[in-house]
Amino acid sequence: MDDGEFGVFDLEILGRSDADLSRLASRLPQDASVRLAREVVARLSARARAVPQSAALPDDIDIEELCIALLAEDQPDAVGIIRKLDAADLPKELIYLNYLA
Repeated sequence: MDDGEFGVFDLEILGRSDADLSRLASRLPQDASVRLAREVVARLSARARAVPQSAALPDDIDIEELCIALLAEDQPDAVGIIRKLDAADLPKELIYLNYLA
């Protein structure tokens, strides 16, 4: 576990989650992976309408920056972005829904 500038962040869990997602993606046909991703986004979008917006929504550049960081082989930039969002004291649901949905 890393207890750095932006609080506690478990890098081991991040690594295991990334490996689990890679294994799942390798076992599913591509169309099933796409359908699963769409279902996740649809469910998150539905929840987003129920969460009060207490902060500015991220713009396309912010979301693209996070996506690029998450897709990188080594993900320290993604961890930094998530830590900064967490340090802003935004509700976790707001972070997840605004960046994923």
